Amino acid sequence: MTQSFPKHYDIASEQALYQSRVDRDFFHPEIVAAYRTEYGRQNRDESYTIILPPPNVTGKLHIGHAMMVAVEDAMVRHARMSGYRTLWLPGTDHAAISTQSVVAKKLAADGIDRFDLGRDRFLDKVREFVVEHRGHITGQLSSLGATLDRDREQYTLAEGPARAVRYAFQSLYQKGKIYQDNYVVNRSSGAQSVVSNEEVEHREEEGKLYYINYFVEGKGYSIPIATTRPETMFADVAIAVHPQDKRYKKHIGKNALIPYINKPIPIIGDEYVDVSFGTGALKITPTHDVNDFEVAKRHNLPMDQFAFDENNIFTEITGELFAGKPVADFKKNIIEYLKDIGNLDHVEEYTHTVPYCERTGCRIEPRLSQQWFMNVEHAADKCLHWLDEGEVQIYPERYEAVARKQYLEQIRPWAISRQIWRWHRIPVRTSESGQLFVLSEDDVLARWHEMKQGNPIVAMMIANLVADQRLHEMWGLEDLIDTLFGPSLTPQKGSVIEQYLAMYGTKFVDDTGILPYVTTIIDLLAKWEESDAVVEDVADQVITWLEESIGVETLPKQRYTYNWSVVAGVDETLTQSSDTLDTWFSSALWPFSTLGWPEKTSDLTDFYPGTVLETGYDIIFFRVIRMMIMGAELTGQAPFESVYLHGLVRDEKGRKMSKSIGNVVNPLVEIDKYGADALRLSLLSKSTVGMDKNYSEQDTQYYSRFVNKLWNASRFTTTFGLPDDPGIAAVWNDVDQLEQLMMDRVDMMHDFDLWMLHVVNELIYEADKMMSKFTLGELSHRLVTDIWQYYCDRYIEITKIMPSPISLVVLRVSLAKLLQLLHPFAPYVTTQLWTQLGFQSELMLTPWPTQYTLPDKNYKINLLMDIITTYRTLRTKVTDKSHEKVNVFLQAGTDMIDYIKQSESLVTKLVGIDMIEYVREGADLPDGYVTDVVVNMTLGVQGIQTISKADQIATLESELKAEEQFVQTLRKTLSNAGFVNSAPADVIEAKKAKMAEVKARIDTIEMELRRLKM
Repeated sequence: MTQSFPKHYDIASEQALYQSRVDRDFFHPEIVAAYRTEYGRQNRDESYTIILPPPNVTGKLHIGHAMMVAVEDAMVRHARMSGYRTLWLPGTDHAAISTQSVVAKKLAADGIDRFDLGRDRFLDKVREFVVEHRGHITGQLSSLGATLDRDREQYTLAEGPARAVRYAFQSLYQKGKIYQDNYVVNRSSGAQSVVSNEEVEHREEEGKLYYINYFVEGKGYSIPIATTRPETMFADVAIAVHPQDKRYKKHIGKNALIPYINKPIPIIGDEYVDVSFGTGALKITPTHDVNDFEVAKRHNLPMDQFAFDENNIFTEITGELFAGKPVADFKKNIIEYLKDIGNLDHVEEYTHTVPYCERTGCRIEPRLSQQWFMNVEHAADKCLHWLDEGEVQIYPERYEAVARKQYLEQIRPWAISRQIWRWHRIPVRTSESGQLFVLSEDDVLARWHEMKQGNPIVAMMIANLVADQRLHEMWGLEDLIDTLFGPSLTPQKGSVIEQYLAMYGTKFVDDTGILPYVTTIIDLLAKWEESDAVVEDVADQVITWLEESIGVETLPKQRYTYNWSVVAGVDETLTQSSDTLDTWFSSALWPFSTLGWPEKTSDLTDFYPGTVLETGYDIIFFRVIRMMIMGAELTGQAPFESVYLHGLVRDEKGRKMSKSIGNVVNPLVEIDKYGADALRLSLLSKSTVGMDKNYSEQDTQYYSRFVNKLWNASRFTTTFGLPDDPGIAAVWNDVDQLEQLMMDRVDMMHDFDLWMLHVVNELIYEADKMMSKFTLGELSHRLVTDIWQYYCDRYIEITKIMPSPISLVVLRVSLAKLLQLLHPFAPYVTTQLWTQLGFQSELMLTPWPTQYTLPDKNYKINLLMDIITTYRTLRTKVTDKSHEKVNVFLQAGTDMIDYIKQSESLVTKLVGIDMIEYVREGADLPDGYVTDVVVNMTLGVQGIQTISKADQIATLESELKAEEQFVQTLRKTLSNAGFVNSAPADVIEAKKAKMAEVKARIDTIEMELRRLKM
């Protein structure tokens, strides 16, 4: 036992405690396994893996991230204590559009336009920004207590994941799964890029519906068209009507004239037309509307006309009045002109849904564009099979239907290209004759095998650095050296060259022809600092390799460039696509690219597939479905076994947190005030998987009080001193041996000792069940409630009042077990208490508790506890002074009264009363008492305040409703075959006993209500 136990829990000590565990490598699965072996702990053969969904590198973590960390860290700590080889791998996402937007705005504030700066220099600025902000995120995750393996940290643009992206693209392209096509996509003018359907926010707005007359060519009449977008009319290619519409079918085959430009377009019949909308006739503009695009394809209509360009400037086809003018400024002019020339019939007010870009807030313009797509239909079928067979399970289960119906069963080709500068560039190069080449480091290697020139490892490294835009279009030897010897984009893994050599050491481990080249470079690096002469020799060798490397061309003034034409084996110049890949393409590879894929690394073997993917339900398509699709296509395995979907964290009023509202909660501020444990418990307790959670600072204050209560209660247990028994004293700090000694002396325990251990037993059982079902919110709340009520407020007091010869041991062992159970949810205070109490070993690495084999529980103890709780509750109804004495009575049968009299001193001390007045069954109850019932007993506390009969009736009716709901819950549990077949017999009996107890309590409440209503 320690000599000094501070009076108060100090939240300021949390970070030092966390850092000490980082320094001891306690978050590494290999170190943990070795530690457990050293202390005789059993390790499982199975692994447990969670890959942290990478937070965007653009800014600070918010309260939603805090919820994510609280959930995942609880899972990971539980798995680690359960003996699994546990890996929680961190990382960050480059967040292409968001990062580009943030950096561009920062530069604009300094008067710098990104287009003037140029792509290369702009990306240099982005890297500087990323380095700064990734450090912020790391610190914030540490503040929350996240036991992440920092040495394995990844970044979506780091050397390994970047190679994986190119490998995935090339592999899927060669399989015909990735292809180029024309399609109407969502274009964000703010991002200057395509965005996916899932990144579009639809807002309901008040607008106008314009009725425009399209005159039929050569006739004296017109067809009215209703549209919300008159600005697109210049690109119309047809008027569509329903072929069975009596109003218009006679016009099919004729031509109509586009207003103002008077261009003739055909009138066609198509069943897509809704005769009840507007006028029943539609203008078909395939370059600006996805549904019109499908109609145009069916009728082989032209698709080369655009009313405005990508910057929303009217094109030449709009005529001299509008060409070159901004759409936003001249839309009103179009309406006025149509009115003047007699083509505007009328205008109606109209409420409609308008698409906006979630990332930039600007309006989306659908636009026909040539993009890169991925065919995911076959992969979606594989994902559905995994769901059918239970190989992937989604929690809560209702979201499995969402995954099926809304996404997988209606899957469409995935538009994977984006028009932004912010990485990963699509690895496609086009020759002057239009031939496409998808080239990678393997093509560099293949070319090296043909030419046998230079060092293949140097050649492949340079090719990758160019592909990653780590080297500019023209670069010098100094640039190459600075890049290679500079820190990796995952700096904890060393320099860039160290990263590549590690990857190539794995890639070519069985290739006796290439591996020596890796070894040669490693040997040269080892000589680098031996002497100036050696350094000069090494530098000469590097220059030779560089100048002989496949694709490297020497330019004047000791500059170099990279010529992919050499790799492709063609004489034409190759031009790389300026497009980049959708951010979610690289994120979809995250479950395996973080582990070294496509190389067959030991991490990939040990930790893939993962165990759990934990993420928000709002990105089930972005993250969950796409990760499953890529797992199906590239590994053939489901990337995880379970998907846990947490809800959004809202403010106290249930509103989404927003800077404009001013209700955003900074988790670091809450931690500074209340500690990480209090915040974690506040977020977890009473939360439900898949449901939104309202955050309240008052809840965090409450859990802060619990943390302090637990600290004070634990400190109090040390005031008893060591037991006199030398056998007990000898094992006092060894939990395992002390526990064994306790179980050897069960016969020395009294009913209250056994009751406490049964409480621990039931908590262990419930914890195992709830962790397996991911009901973490219910479990954390149950732990807090039972620890506070049963251990802190009851058992400690019982031990003071009427201890058994073994009570101090039960007090200490049960506290140890409760700290272990609570540890995943409140790691800081439990770890500090474990150390402060003098227990050997490390709490986070101790075995997860298992149930004791105990004698049957005396269920009268439960009644006694209920009596104490009821008296305490009744006290609060008559006085707010905790030390004020009150008179109480108890009406019960003779047997129960005799039993309670045996423990009357305990009841009176715990309730804070002098004595209990006993009333025989059937006798009149004294007046002026507030009453309640426990099973078939009536309890009363004399009212210091006047309590009306109506208030008593209302209270009892409320309690009756609660008890009836409780009976339904118990009945549902006992009718569950899975529970009945797997639960221990004593637990089932306890549930049945509780059912009988609650039914008896309902009878008593109903009897009391009848009496009061007479």
